[in-house]
Amino acid sequence: MRKEISKIKTVALSLFLIWSALTVNAQKELPKNNISNDTILPNTVVTDTIPVKEQIIEPVDFKKPKKYNIGGVTVTGNQTISEQSILIFSGLVSGQQIKVPGDKLSSAIKKLWKSKLFSNVEVYATKVDGDDVYLEISVTELSKVGEVTVKGIKKSKIDELMKETEFQVGAMLTENLVTTTENYIENHYREKGFLNTKATINTKLDTTNTNTEDALVLID
Repeated sequence: MRKEISKIKTVALSLFLIWSALTVNAQKELPKNNISNDTILPNTVVTDTIPVKEQIIEPVDFKKPKKYNIGGVTVTGNQTISEQSILIFSGLVSGQQIKVPGDKLSSAIKKLWKSKLFSNVEVYATKVDGDDVYLEISVTELSKVGEVTVKGIKKSKIDELMKETEFQVGAMLTENLVTTTENYIENHYREKGFLNTKATINTKLDTTNTNTEDALVLID
């Protein structure tokens, strides 16, 4: 009986030693809970990183006009005309409700064209955020008439002739202004019997004044 009990104790001790060895090995193989300095777990906030909120911009479906509130209007391309003046001409203001695309945008472009201050006018929707739309008015200003030199007629006749035209210093330099001035001068002298009169207006950029072109009027 004592021999049997002794055998049982020996087996039990052996099993306990085997179980202890397995437990120690298993603990060695398991990953530690400690996190190294260069490891970042999900949802961990890093103090030296600034989170960036991504803005969602909706596409505008031009086949299905939608009402928006104007979140803001910016102006680009202007040189001598103030942004405030352009906004007043356009009639577009922040907080205003418009339809995109719609009549108010078309009307804004027409108003800017009618001002006769620009050679190009475009309106863009730069961002759509929910019910808010952000607009950009892009313009190209017309050049202004700078110094005017007239050649081909007597000096005493120059002032009298040019006063009868709209081609004056500071006038917006449009193709229409150039053409109508040339036609006026030619008709003026043809009525006086100079049937072959030819008037030509050439312009060049004035590097000393912003958005200004000097003009040379040649009368043959």
